[in-house]
Amino acid sequence: MQFKKFLKAKSLGLAAIQKAKARQHSRLTWIRKGDSNTGLFHIYASARTKKTYINALLKDTGIAVYQEDKMKVAADFFSNAVGARANSIRSRSTQMMV
Repeated sequence: MQFKKFLKAKSLGLAAIQKAKARQHSRLTWIRKGDSNTGLFHIYASARTKKTYINALLKDTGIAVYQEDKMKVAADFFSNAVGARANSIRSRSTQMMV
């Protein structure tokens, strides 16, 4: 049984080392090929920005396009969602007490 634990610990250690080595290798490749103000770096940065950007949000009175409006719509949505969940948990707990 001890030998099995020893082998498992060794294999997990080797797997962690391999993962770290692969991560370091990918970082070196990125530094060599992409991170020195080249076209590749800018393509990745632009794609990441486009992927995470929210153009507009739909609200009750129309569409929010400006950043301030989008922030207000998002804040209202999540505060209502969290508030509704908290109220439902409270009502369930009071029902259990009765």
